[in-house]
Parts: sequence; structure tokens; C-alpha cells
Amino acid sequence: MKDNKLIAEFAGRVHASTIDLHESSPPEGTWIVEEDLKYHSSWEWLMPVGKKCADAINDILKSDKYDENIDIRRKLLAFGDNISIAAGEFDLEKLYKIIVEFIKWYNKNK
Repeated sequence: MKDNKLIAEFAGRVHASTIDLHESSPPEGTWIVEEDLKYHSSWEWLMPVGKKCADAINDILKSDKYDENIDIRRKLLAFGDNISIAAGEFDLEKLYKIIVEFIKWYNKNK
């Protein structure tokens, strides 16, 4: 999937040439070739990223960066709600898309 690299970078992973591909999720800070990233097909890979997104949303909302911009605060709240809903519905594809959308927004607005 084309956005797996985007997710890996947001998750703090860096490229590593050797890794045990049989692990449920690669060790913190590492990833392999883009074709071997499994965020689009594995709950074990995607859920920690969903948690990181939720934490980033909460941190932004707690800061004063967007206190005066109600539209951005609403957008952040919607991202958080949508991540929770998709996870609660066990809809991996929906969660993946929402996470990608949030990361693109985050990278543009950080």
C-alpha cells in the first residue's frame, strides 16, 4: 500500500536491512522494505499507530496552539472520534484510511 511508508515514518520507524518478518510487529524504531510493511492488513501493526494518533490529537488539543481556531479543534475532535469508531467497528480498512488522512493533516499543520 502506498501509504504504509507514511505511517511507518509517523510511527517513528526507520529502515533496517534485517528483521524477523515473522514478528507480529517490528521492533520499535525499525522497518524493512516498504513492500513488507503491514499497516494496511494487520491490526497488530495499525493499532499502536491509532494510539499514537489519538495521543497526538490530545496533545494538540491540550496545547494553546489552536485555541482560537474552532474549525481546527473540531477537525481534531472528528479525527479522534473517527479513529475510535473505526476501531470499535473492527473496520481495518476504514481505520487505515482515517489514520492516513490524520497523518497527512498532521504533517501539513505541525
